[in-house]
Amino acid sequence: MPGKGIKIERIKPRPGGSEEAIFYRGKGYQLRPPETPRVGMNSESSAKFVTTLDAAADLIAKGYDIRMGRPGVRASYIAASSLIVVR
Repeated sequence: MPGKGIKIERIKPRPGGSEEAIFYRGKGYQLRPPETPRVGMNSESSAKFVTTLDAAADLIAKGYDIRMGRPGVRASYIAASSLIVVR
């Protein structure tokens, strides 16, 4: 079954532990297209939301960044080149 057991990991996580892709209730996982200009790059208006990690992994393969975080650390976009998708 596609997507079963999928995990998106940061190659070199920030000190303090691993981070996970953030799922926003009612929206899904937040990704940013690779062509997003630096001005407004954190704006939700430039974001794309998907409801599954499988769909997020497909976009990461196309160069999209994904918003990740963990308790106690502010969520931020992580570049596709800094991620590994484990299926």
